[in-house]
Amino acid sequence: MNISLACLLNLRYQWENIVENFKFPDEENYNGTLNNLAWFLKDGHKSNSLRPGFDNAIHLSEQIIKECRHGSKKPRKRVTMGTS
Repeated sequence: MNISLACLLNLRYQWENIVENFKFPDEENYNGTLNNLAWFLKDGHKSNSLRPGFDNAIHLSEQIIKECRHGSKKPRKRVTMGTS
């Protein structure tokens, strides 16, 4: 799957809306960073699995992480600039 940045941000927005009242070890963990999404996949079930939207939040987390880590078809090459 290779989606646009706008679609990726929309998925993140959906995830943040679902989990805004979930329990996290830190207040800031509901922000949709890759680290927080990875934490949620690993440990989020401990105090959130019975909350409404949990399954959808897991699915969105998986989608976002998969796209960010494997979505790019070609890795970008670093361009070295000459010195003056």
